[in-house]
Amino acid sequence: MSSHLGVRLARAVLVRAVHAPASATVALVDQVGPIEAADRFLRDCVPDAVRAERTSLPSASLLEAAQRDLAGALDGPRLVIPEDDEEWPFAQQDSPREPHTFVENTVYPLALWVHGTGSLRDLANRSVALIGSRAASSYGEHIASEFGYGLATAGMVIVNSASYGVAGAALRGALSADHPALVVQFNGLDVSYPAGHTRLLSHVRDNGLVVSEYPAGTVPSRTRKLASSRVLAQLASYGAVVVEASLRSETLRIADLVHQAGRTVFAVPGPITSSTSSGSHRLIQHGARLVTELGDVLRYSGGPERSTTS
Repeated sequence: MSSHLGVRLARAVLVRAVHAPASATVALVDQVGPIEAADRFLRDCVPDAVRAERTSLPSASLLEAAQRDLAGALDGPRLVIPEDDEEWPFAQQDSPREPHTFVENTVYPLALWVHGTGSLRDLANRSVALIGSRAASSYGEHIASEFGYGLATAGMVIVNSASYGVAGAALRGALSADHPALVVQFNGLDVSYPAGHTRLLSHVRDNGLVVSEYPAGTVPSRTRKLASSRVLAQLASYGAVVVEASLRSETLRIADLVHQAGRTVFAVPGPITSSTSSGSHRLIQHGARLVTELGDVLRYSGGPERSTTS
């Protein structure tokens, strides 16, 4: 075992070493611990299943890259690890049975990079996913903004990916109430994605947190976006509100993951002639709770009551 690795540096090495989500690597960490697992990567001595998850970064460069990442945490993103009892948001990590399992056989992130203000656990414990189509209608953006403002005022934290359309409108609504928000990105936090939301993401960092399981320099991709859906869904403690979604929308996958996690899925209806609401209507047909006003979410999510104080 390498004596020069602390647990935080070891986790930073692991995040650099593999493509997330990395089930074989998480299993190795569960078996031998993060320090020993990281040391095996540095010595290029890992099982074939783990090697299949490796990034192209050579083993000889892993330690330097991880040290550089942590050095940047002084004034940039910081690394939150499972050993951070006060901030790691996933209580299932303490489960004696398959501690890395989320839902649908997905795996926990090895660590999370976060940038902004506040505690990740605190924000996640109050969060509700407000999600929907990127190609939102004016109706969808209006409802998302109104619900973002209202849910934030009631004490909830809006969480989504900050994509165009519904997600962006929901965040703007929450931030206009001077309340924190939470964003899950599928790229390194040295890049603002989408580029058109650079200022919005800056406002989120000023009032809440931007989160990613990917280290600096990682570019966004569809594969990473799909993988990050499991993190977003698991952070949504009070369920998910789908404002608009087509039948092929990736929003439906997030809603399914939220449902599998045992949380309530809400859906806002739209015109039956609107393709941007066809996925929402399908969710309602399959058991999602229909939402016609903000109070529906407050009553049935189990979230905090609307604040009556000024």
